[in-house]
Amino acid sequence: MKLLAKTNRYYLLLAAGLFALGGIVLYISLNWALRNEVDEELLDQQRALTAALPADSQRVSRGPRPGGLPRPRWWGSCTGAPGGSRGCTRP
Repeated sequence: MKLLAKTNRYYLLLAAGLFALGGIVLYISLNWALRNEVDEELLDQQRALTAALPADSQRVSRGPRPGGLPRPRWWGSCTGAPGGSRGCTRP
């Protein structure tokens, strides 16, 4: 009975080690494959969008616009004073 228990213990440790190694290999390979596919798709979309743009609009700013984003038309003119909507007029 001791030999059977020892053999089972070795098989269990071997199976656990192979399972852990297989999980790590699977994670790395799926991560690599998904990253490559997403990169290819993004590059294809970039090429298609670049080809669709007119020649004079090729300059694209990668940074934020100075002054931030424009306010929506319905925002009205707010003074920025604390207190919620006080000081704001809506059209």
